[in-house]
Amino acid sequence: MFALNVYEFPKSGNVYDSRGEAYFNKKEYALSKSDYQKSLELDPTNNNAKEMILKINQIFSAKN
Repeated sequence: MFALNVYEFPKSGNVYDSRGEAYFNKKEYALSKSDYQKSLELDPTNNNAKEMILKINQIFSAKN
């Protein structure tokens, strides 16, 4: 469903944010980060995306 939403609305930061959240919940952090970055590119005011990228970076740092 999220992939279809991204396909239908590729210029909407919100759809990437939503899919990023779904990936995050599935612990697919690399995919999640990529979608949050795209969301932030499309909507630089998206504070949720900024916070989630920081959170994902902390997860990656803890694994190393």
